[in-house]
Amino acid sequence: QLFVMDEDGANVTPIAPMTISSALHPTILRDGRLMFSSHEVQGVRDTRQWGIWTIFPDGRHWAPLVSAFNSGNAFHFMTQLSDGDVVVTDYYNANNNGFGAFYRLPVAPPEGEPAFHPAALAENPWIARTISSGHQYPFRMPFTPRGLVAITPFTHSDDEPAPPGPDGRGVGKFIHPSAAPRGDLLAAWTPGPADHNRRLRTPAYDSGLYVIPGGGVIQGPEELVELKNDPAYNEAWPRAVVPYRAIFGVDEPESIAWLPNDGTLHPELPAGTPYGLVGASSFYKRESAPGQAKTASYDGLDPFNTPAKTDNSNWTWQGADAGRYADAEIWAVRILAMEPNTHRSYGPGAGKQFYSHAGERLRILGEIPLRKLDQEGREVLDPEGHPDTSFLAKLPADTPFTFQTLDRWGRVLNMAQTWHQVRPGEVRTDCGGCHAHSQEPLAFEGTAASRPGYEIFDLSKETPLVVAAADGEPHLDRLAAPVVDVEFHRDIRPILERSCVGCHTGKASSPPAG
Repeated sequence: QLFVMDEDGANVTPIAPMTISSALHPTILRDGRLMFSSHEVQGVRDTRQWGIWTIFPDGRHWAPLVSAFNSGNAFHFMTQLSDGDVVVTDYYNANNNGFGAFYRLPVAPPEGEPAFHPAALAENPWIARTISSGHQYPFRMPFTPRGLVAITPFTHSDDEPAPPGPDGRGVGKFIHPSAAPRGDLLAAWTPGPADHNRRLRTPAYDSGLYVIPGGGVIQGPEELVELKNDPAYNEAWPRAVVPYRAIFGVDEPESIAWLPNDGTLHPELPAGTPYGLVGASSFYKRESAPGQAKTASYDGLDPFNTPAKTDNSNWTWQGADAGRYADAEIWAVRILAMEPNTHRSYGPGAGKQFYSHAGERLRILGEIPLRKLDQEGREVLDPEGHPDTSFLAKLPADTPFTFQTLDRWGRVLNMAQTWHQVRPGEVRTDCGGCHAHSQEPLAFEGTAASRPGYEIFDLSKETPLVVAAADGEPHLDRLAAPVVDVEFHRDIRPILERSCVGCHTGKASSPPAG
């Protein structure tokens, strides 16, 4: 988990309750933000996925820097160079001891451009690598950060031995990038296969400390400058023991003021409130269409994938849409609180676990209608001319949550596959759309939810739920409870017994009830 504290160790404060699975390696950026490795296993995800996120030191404004969309691999270990660019490691996180390839990218996208390329693979740039056979074989990844380039293209990050060098031995792989003066990059590098689960396991790892001059692209190990490599040890985690100014030209990173929680951001958030506001400008502005990452044959007919059946990327590393649907079917948003699974690895209840395929326990904070009509009964449009699907809601701060989009029957159309949070007194309305980081965002200001008179749904006091009437016109039930649970024996099993069991057992004498 992520914490901050005073220099003397006092006032230890958790800043990211949303990092339910794991957060590692917080690294201070020059602009005062932290970047960290996030274990991205929310949802039916491949459990090897790690991404790189940024966050303010008080827990606000978390955002993806390199998302976990290279299936089976982890983005892990990172540094910032003298000119502000970031270097991250990409590796297969089971059989290579963390050794892989280095990518370099700007810490912010070029002026006027969105941060990421689109979801469709064909609209992403090639990322250079050399596979174990020795052939150049670049790959693509959805939502590649703009400006990303492989700086070690003579090797790769996959679950295979490193490609052979001129002497027949593997050219090795990299780990632990770290900034040095004059723009140089420190690294730990091992020659050989750097893989212990395939046909070439020897020579064994022999990691040493090296410099990549200027942190730029190199074409082979011969361009590395050796600092230390004792064959009796594996050296790792290089650090330049110099003043901060020697690398970045200033004495220390910028300081970002702590969220004051003084009641000045919104009338719904008085001073000292334990709540926050979250909203979005549009659910039409999205890039969540299924099947874009891998198989061209996928036609939106999702087989309800599990980690053991990955026909496409939709639920396991990119998603997730529940199938093909039109924007016109979007009717409401559900906000789900998320709690960690019960884990019993020891004690009298050892081996007994309670979990869902979402990776967490899900509890409904509320379901909020998105469609809006004016006084004449006409559909309200947003500034881009689409139906206005903006919303704003109040919910408990420091509570991990995620979103689901619902149709008019309350059925899930898609589900976000990462955690969200707001800190006490925070207003977060800047996502600009639904998974739309490769597009120019739609500003929240100017949408219906930003205007005076919009009803802010207070999910700290009630739980609105979408109810589909017999005529298909949905309405809301407002339950006087802060959260609603769905329980299998109480809520699901009666439906199965009423509408499913008869046909599946051959005992149905009439069509099942709806």
